[in-house]
Amino acid sequence: MVVGRPGDPRVRALAAVADRSGRPYVVHAPDSAAGAAVMAGADPVALAAGADGDPQPVVVVTEGVVLLDPIELDLVEALGFPRAPAHTECEIAIVGAGPAGLAAAIGVASAGRRTVVVDPQLPGGSLDRSARVGDYLGFPEGITAAELIDRAVAQARAAGVGFLLTERVEEILDHGDGRLLVLTSGATVRARAVVLATGRRPRPSVELSLPGVLAAEHPVSTTADPAVAVAVGAGAAAARRALDYLTAAVSTD
Repeated sequence: MVVGRPGDPRVRALAAVADRSGRPYVVHAPDSAAGAAVMAGADPVALAAGADGDPQPVVVVTEGVVLLDPIELDLVEALGFPRAPAHTECEIAIVGAGPAGLAAAIGVASAGRRTVVVDPQLPGGSLDRSARVGDYLGFPEGITAAELIDRAVAQARAAGVGFLLTERVEEILDHGDGRLLVLTSGATVRARAVVLATGRRPRPSVELSLPGVLAAEHPVSTTADPAVAVAVGAGAAAARRALDYLTAAVSTD
């Protein structure tokens, strides 16, 4: 439960963390019945009103675990992902905690390599936790994105993978016979090798220099032949876009 004004940017940020965690949550205003009950039991000094006169946010993680005026990192830690120490050493550092990063982490950690995953958010990458995934290896009937992520994180942890979340990699430097990752907080990760699994970000449609070609994240255009679709980039995403286009083209013939 997050208690705070729904329009408060900090409340929205905390709710976003809760949402990506996959746990059910609700947001209650401080003056609602549920919100007032939480506020009544909180330390009034810790909840001193902000500049707008509203009390600071409160997050009830579980019974007995209440965060007063937390930042996002406090909530992430309460959800089971510890803060980054000042310096971490590992054999393999993986940047990105989406499906590709988690799969890589499980693979190398299962081979006995000390592995750390770094991501500025909670695991899951660009997957929408509410969506259903029908094209992932090993799940012929499909699986919800939330379950897929939770299973992958559990498997990674069982293999000994460490997670440094809400940390963005600012620099990757040569360091002896390995690499040194400098994180947003100033913490560092020393690794023998680095795997970049940063995924993709939506971007504005960009026309390429070839006729009939668009970036894969956007509608696929065609060549002169309406039965031919060309998509570039993003692997399976590109194939799906092309298939969607051709399916629509056939249905209109």
